[in-house]
Amino acid sequence: MSASKFFFVDSEGHPIDRHIAEAVEKVAPAITNRHRETYDSAEIDNCVEEAACSIAAHEQAHGPVENLLGFASRVVSNRLTSLLRRHAKQVNTSPDDLVKLA
Repeated sequence: MSASKFFFVDSEGHPIDRHIAEAVEKVAPAITNRHRETYDSAEIDNCVEEAACSIAAHEQAHGPVENLLGFASRVVSNRLTSLLRRHAKQVNTSPDDLVKLA
């Protein structure tokens, strides 16, 4: 196995369990690769890290997830969807356009 690109930690800075990290690392590329040309890789990586943290919090509150790969796929996908929606609401405007609007 190759070295991980991520070092996942929870909201308190503790390392996330390896089984969660491995699941997220396995499903993330299939979900995120098609958006890497359009969006900043750092933002996409943040979505993946937030997903891992969210899964760890879920397991801590509710116990082990039965279908971890499926759950990880859904959580990563939902985080990326949120990123896409945030970007859809942003409008790039030049300073000249702002002057015209004033």
